[in-house]
Amino acid sequence: SPYKPKYPPAAKGLNHWNWNGRRDSFPCVHDTTLCAGLHGPGALPGRYTARITANGRSAEKSFTLRADPRRAASQADIETWSARVDETAGLLESILEHLGSLRQAEAQIRELIKHHPDEAGLLTAGQAALKAIEAWDQAVIQPLHETLEDEDAWETMLAGQVRYLLDVIDETGAPVTAGALDRLQDLQATWDGLKSDYQRIQQDHIAPINDRASGLGLEYVSGADR
Repeated sequence: SPYKPKYPPAAKGLNHWNWNGRRDSFPCVHDTTLCAGLHGPGALPGRYTARITANGRSAEKSFTLRADPRRAASQADIETWSARVDETAGLLESILEHLGSLRQAEAQIRELIKHHPDEAGLLTAGQAALKAIEAWDQAVIQPLHETLEDEDAWETMLAGQVRYLLDVIDETGAPVTAGALDRLQDLQATWDGLKSDYQRIQQDHIAPINDRASGLGLEYVSGADR
């Protein structure tokens, strides 16, 4: 089913909301399945402030999120672990943002060639762009994943692999294992390659489409501008 964000209740009267101890969720991209979810990593132990604003009035309350007493690690290990959680979360966020931007470009290209079928050059350029976008898209998200069981049958692509690694690092805690660090390096290298492919799609496909559209006085493709 489609992802639906959850918000604190705002009904008249007394409301109750529980914070799950996690940071903000990751960007939701339409028509994708990331079986492990879009929830953010756990918040670090420390001092926080809850703030509620309603009808022009605000109230605040400070509280402390304590570390799990069953875990023992040096401060250096904790700082390294925290940095790797942030790095992996940032990697997943960047992947999803680029995916969303390219999906926007894809939709605009489809609309452009749909409404101007007589423009042969535009049609050819648009079809080539859609093919390149599809290949890039399917390197990031596995379109055949619809349920958890599908992960056993079809390869998990980059976004799912990064999501899994984030959960491993986040939930295991400090210190970060050497295997996790090696895997993070591998996934970052894969993403660097896909970012280069992303730029080539923009330069080799989307830019020429926009040049053709501009010459014909048509709307241009505004997606994939990251």
